[in-house]
Amino acid sequence: MTFYLSSPSNQMQADHCRGQPVLLSYGTFRPWVNRFVPSFSKLLVDSGAFSVLNTAKGICVDAFAEWASNYPNADAVASLDSIEGDWELGMRNWEKYPTHFPTFHDTDPWECLDAILEKKPTWLGLGMKPPRDKSDWLDETLERIPPGIHVHGWALIRYADRGSLNSFDSTNWVRESWQIAKSFPWLTSGEALEIMVKRYERMARKIRNPKKELCLFNTP
Repeated sequence: MTFYLSSPSNQMQADHCRGQPVLLSYGTFRPWVNRFVPSFSKLLVDSGAFSVLNTAKGICVDAFAEWASNYPNADAVASLDSIEGDWELGMRNWEKYPTHFPTFHDTDPWECLDAILEKKPTWLGLGMKPPRDKSDWLDETLERIPPGIHVHGWALIRYADRGSLNSFDSTNWVRESWQIAKSFPWLTSGEALEIMVKRYERMARKIRNPKKELCLFNTP
């Protein structure tokens, strides 16, 4: 089980990602991050479409694919999906760049999942709209996915005890470090980040109950 820390937004955060799996997002990318990429243990590449959903910034599928090609050693590259709910557009983007992997959302029809599975992907992303509380949808979806597919849960770390999920990304690891620093004001920001990194490093060892939801600090 792999936990990818979301893209660092400053160099102190990037330094604390040293030796850790990291999710690198095109939508929030800054060129200075490339200096730190060789220090990350693993890399997952994403368009960052969700991060720019509420902004005027759009993402061009061809520009994203060209940028993603700079990271040939990444574990995987997520296809540019349609956050607005046009699952057929997401399928067309994936068909254009089939080495990327698709995502099935809780707002998509089951027809979408059937179309994805028909093409036998090696990776498959699962995503929920906030507050990401549709555990029944997740369980049913996981039951429909055949073995042999690497399943990544986008921001679904509260479901890290589902044995069928192979990897996750944490979009709020930095936010949670702020909560630690607020609760323990004698810690520096860097020390609080270090605590969060250690928490994710060791989380997999603590997972025991496959049906109990895991939620850190009650965050969504």
